[in-house]
Amino acid sequence: MVDSSDKNKKYLVVIADDFGLTKGVNSGVVKGFQRGLITGASLMVSGDAFEDAVQKAKENPELAVGIHLTLAAGKSLLPPRQIPTLVDEEGNFYPSYISFFYYLSLGKIRRSDIQQELQAQIEKFLDTGLKISHLDAHLHIHLHPSLISLVLHLAQKYRVSYIRCSEEMRVKEKRLVLSRWIKTEALRLAAGMARKKILKAGLKTSTYFYGIYHSGRFTEETWLTFLPQVREGITEVMCHPGYEDEELYQQVVDPTYRRKDELKSLTSPKIKEMILRFGIELTNYPKLGTLSAWQG
Repeated sequence: MVDSSDKNKKYLVVIADDFGLTKGVNSGVVKGFQRGLITGASLMVSGDAFEDAVQKAKENPELAVGIHLTLAAGKSLLPPRQIPTLVDEEGNFYPSYISFFYYLSLGKIRRSDIQQELQAQIEKFLDTGLKISHLDAHLHIHLHPSLISLVLHLAQKYRVSYIRCSEEMRVKEKRLVLSRWIKTEALRLAAGMARKKILKAGLKTSTYFYGIYHSGRFTEETWLTFLPQVREGITEVMCHPGYEDEELYQQVVDPTYRRKDELKSLTSPKIKEMILRFGIELTNYPKLGTLSAWQG
């Protein structure tokens, strides 16, 4: 348990997304945990390699596994006849968050379908016997103003204390890519509003967050730029390590993601040494205990 009075320390929670997507992704996540910086993973319960991920999680009990809720760019857990406004006849979600929110705004997607699917995902996770360390969502959909209240209700119902708030901390970047900056700023705005609701609901989130701007491209150079700017408090870093196998190319994923490069950076001796030099403590949400009570 972390000392809740030690507010001047720098804590780093490194979460690998897409656990359960493919066996190659799962292997990358586990390697990043066993030999690198990863302290937690977010599990996609509707992923093709869900069972493999659960087995790997049980073989590595110190890996804090949370749930990666999915409502777009993937397949549903429930059959199409049960949630007809959320998926097509083959059980495919809308292909992107843009199309999902467009049809949601038009009233074409029933809230009851969304709630049923999310509950099914959470319950399937719990049926494994694993404890949910934290909650986040594929494409950060959980932070949208139209969904955050439902997600918080489910978090309280299933006693999940930690919610990802993707309000990207401002870091001095060496190069500015306009398209990434726009995406980061848009999500920061939504996340800032969601943060207030998360804390008002009595739930917890990190003090800072980083990983949107370099999503899928979190290289060693990114770490070297980021680590000197880590502040006191709890910082969550989102990453996407993995091995790019044939299964991965059959998924609805961003083809520009450099998962092997991310894995290489996560296991870099240079980065590990730098974390020690800056007095940063790697941890996960369960280990933080009551420390998160003073964040916000």
